[in-house]
Amino acid sequence: MEEQLITFKTAILSKHKGFDVPVKFGVYGVKMKLTHFHKKGVFENVNWNAKEKQQSHSKATSIPTQSLLQKWLRDNHKVSIQINDYRDALKGECFSFRVKKLHDYTDVDFDGYFKTYEEALEEALYEGLSLI
Repeated sequence: MEEQLITFKTAILSKHKGFDVPVKFGVYGVKMKLTHFHKKGVFENVNWNAKEKQQSHSKATSIPTQSLLQKWLRDNHKVSIQINDYRDALKGECFSFRVKKLHDYTDVDFDGYFKTYEEALEEALYEGLSLI
């Protein structure tokens, strides 16, 4: 199973909240599109001209995996994320979440549902970032 990268919306908020962990997965560049890097930090998308590459380096936003961002929230900000799996008679398997900032008694419960675990985790990560 492949690791899920966070969305652009979550990546921007994570950068704003101080996420600055080097990632090997890629960045969202100046054109708000996913651009993967080689190990040495060289753009794989060689069609970009030198000016675009320079702008993208200065305005780039890291794209961690969902699990890496979840670990960063837990370890650095004591934000706990719980994904709940349940079955609904009409909707089948559903996922919801609960986000809690430990030692602060602040939490967010989501009453709706998501079709996949990854969708629920993505929204939970965004809400977790909003708590810090």
